[in-house]
Amino acid sequence: MLKKSIGVATLLVASHAYSDNIKVTITDDIVKNDTECSLREAIDYINQGMPEAGYYGCGGKDAISTVMLEKNKTYLLNTHLAIKKDLTLRTSYDSSVGEETVQGLSNAILKMNGSDNLLRVDNAENALIRVLVKEVTLQGCAKDCGVNQGGLIYNNEYLGLEYVKLTGGFAGQGGAIYNVATLLEDGTSRSLVEIRSTLVEQNQAAQGAILYGDAPSFRIYNSVFKENKTTDASSANIYSVNNAAVKEDTTLSSLASRLVSSTFVKNIGYVVNVRDGMALNNLTVVGNSKGIYFNPSTNLAYLANSIVLGNAENTITQNCAG
Repeated sequence: MLKKSIGVATLLVASHAYSDNIKVTITDDIVKNDTECSLREAIDYINQGMPEAGYYGCGGKDAISTVMLEKNKTYLLNTHLAIKKDLTLRTSYDSSVGEETVQGLSNAILKMNGSDNLLRVDNAENALIRVLVKEVTLQGCAKDCGVNQGGLIYNNEYLGLEYVKLTGGFAGQGGAIYNVATLLEDGTSRSLVEIRSTLVEQNQAAQGAILYGDAPSFRIYNSVFKENKTTDASSANIYSVNNAAVKEDTTLSSLASRLVSSTFVKNIGYVVNVRDGMALNNLTVVGNSKGIYFNPSTNLAYLANSIVLGNAENTITQNCAG
C-alpha cells in the first residue's frame, strides 16, 4: 500500500512538472487572441518575459521556458522565429507503457512555408542567452529562396542542438547554420554552437553549407553530415573565415572548438577548413568530393585518430590539403 501511495505521489509530481511547460496546441503559424497556443505565440510569450497572465493561449503563472511540440507533427512557418530569451524547444516523447522511445526518430518538424530561415537566435543585448533545441527536425526552403546568412538558423548566442535533423537549408553563407562568432577584444567569441547526435544533410551554400562562422566557435559530437554542398572552391562545408585567438601556452588538448566522433559522407567541397583553435578527433571522412583543408596560422590545431579516405580521386591533396 505504501509503495502504491508513493507511486501515485510520484506521478502527480511528474504531471505537475510537465504542466509547467508551454505546450503548443496548434500547427498553424498564427497570432490570435484565443485559447490555442501556436509556436510563434509561445516564442513571443517567452520573449515578453512570460507574464503571469499568459499570452494568447500560452503559458500562465507557473510556466517555464520550455516549449513542447507534438511528435511527428509538422509546424509550418511563414517567416522566421526570433528568439531573444533563454528557452528550450523540444518534442514531447510521451509513450504508453511498454513502448520504446528512440530519441530523434519521431521528431516534430519545423518547415519553412515562405522564403526565410527558421530560427534567428539573437537578443541584441550584451547578456548571452542559452537556447536548446532537442528532438526537432528543421526543414528549409530546399531551394534558393533569397536567404543570405543561415538557411535554417542564424545564431549570435549559445545554441545547443541535440537529436536534431537539419535539412533543406540554402544560403549564401551557412546553408544550415550561420554562427556570427565575431572575435572580441579578449580573443573569445560571443556566440557558440554545440551539436550532439544530430543529422545534417542536403544543405547548400556558397560558403559553409553545414556551418559558417567568422572564427571557429563550435563543439560537435557524435553527428552525421551527409550530401551537403559548398559551391565556393575556396570554402568548406564547416567553414571558419578567421583563426581563433589562441594563447601561446595553450595545449592541443585544451583547444576550445571541437569536432569529435562524427561522420562525413557524400558531401561536395572540403568537409572542414582547420583553423587555429580547432581539435578534430575520431572522425570518419569517406566518399566526399574533398577531404580536410588545413590553414591554421600558428599550427595550434590538430587531427587525430581519424579515417580520411576515398575522397574524390583519393589523393593526398584531396584528402588532406593545406
